Amino acid sequence: MKGRNLRFWRRYALELLAVGLGVAFFCLVVSALGAQPEALPGVLMCTPYYLSMGCAFGLILCCFSIHISYLPLILAMGSTRREAFWGFLWCRLLVVAAAAVLSLFLWLLLPGDVARDGLTLLPLLVLLMLLAASLGSLMGLLYQRWRGLGILVLAVLSGVVGAGASITVMSSSRGAALFSRLGPLGAWTAVGAALWLLLGAADLLLTRSTLRRREVKL
Repeated sequence: MKGRNLRFWRRYALELLAVGLGVAFFCLVVSALGAQPEALPGVLMCTPYYLSMGCAFGLILCCFSIHISYLPLILAMGSTRREAFWGFLWCRLLVVAAAAVLSLFLWLLLPGDVARDGLTLLPLLVLLMLLAASLGSLMGLLYQRWRGLGILVLAVLSGVVGAGASITVMSSSRGAALFSRLGPLGAWTAVGAALWLLLGAADLLLTRSTLRRREVKL
C-alpha cells in the first residue's frame, strides 16, 4: 500500500479503537456505579471483557459505515480498489490485535486465577471481534442494496452485543466467574472459528467484487 493510504487506514484504526475503548469505559463506569462496594474488585477484574465487547461493538458500527462513506471517499481521492480492499482488511485486523494485546496486558496485572481464566478465554474473545468485523462489513454491503434490511440487521446485532454487556453488568462481582465457565469449552471456540471462516470468506469475496463494480464519484 502507498504511504498515504497506509496512514489513512492507520489513523482510522486508532479512531475505531478509541470508539471501542469509549464503549468499554462507559460500561465499566455504569457497572461500578450500580455495584455494591464489596463487588467493585470483581467489576474491575471484568475490564478486559468490557474492552473486547466495546471493540466488537465499535467494529460492527465502523465496518458498516466504512462501506457507506470511507471507501467511496478514498477512491475519489485517488486510491486504487486494491489499496482500498487491503487497507480495509488491515485496519480491522489492527484493531483486533491491539484490543487482544491490551486485554493480555491487563490480565497480566490481575491475580493468578483470574489471569489464567482470562488467557484461556482470549481466543474466543478474538473470534468475537473478528466476527463483529465481518458482520459489520456484510451489513454495510447489505445496506447498499437493501437499506431497510441492513438497518434491521444492524439493530439486532447491536442489541445482541448490548445484551452481552448487560449480562456482565448484572453479574457484577461474578462476571469473571461467569465468563471463565465458557473459557474451557473448546466447542465454543471451534464453532466460532468455523462461523468466522464462512462469514469472513463471504465478506472478503463480496467486498472485493463490490469494489470492482463501484463507480468513483468525484
